[in-house]
Amino acid sequence: MESTEKLMLYPYDIQSAPIVRHRNLLPNYSITSLVSPNGWGLTEKDASCACGGDNAYIAVNGNFESSLDSCDTVLFCEHERLLDFKKNIFPKIRKAIEQKKNIICTMPLDEKTVYEINEMCCKNGVYFKYMGYSKNINYPEKLNSSNSVLLDMETPVIFVLGASE
Repeated sequence: MESTEKLMLYPYDIQSAPIVRHRNLLPNYSITSLVSPNGWGLTEKDASCACGGDNAYIAVNGNFESSLDSCDTVLFCEHERLLDFKKNIFPKIRKAIEQKKNIICTMPLDEKTVYEINEMCCKNGVYFKYMGYSKNINYPEKLNSSNSVLLDMETPVIFVLGASE
């Protein structure tokens, strides 16, 4: 029987909420902590506050360093809000590697950064899994609150039919 790794998600927001909601699909990982930067309005609340879903029974923390003690692996996830990679995220990746934590990254990174993180992981005896974007695929433009709008409907709604009350 395989043992499960304790997983921490950073930075936690609505983009990573589906990972928490469907954590049963990650049989090799047990989500032990969620860390959201202070000021994002999610700290000290249940994980469900990010998306408004059912209670997840995992509290969102604001302290990255103290949460490192309770995990084996850190998942650096893609996030919706602006956060400077070199100033805010890369130092946390370095800190996690120094504390012998495995790294999984779903953020888009340039090749130089991927190589640098991989080298640090190899030197510290931890693994690095990168699940970023491929240059061979044309991805649709990412929608977020700054570039998505509701459009007015020009066509009138004539009839609405439902199968139940």
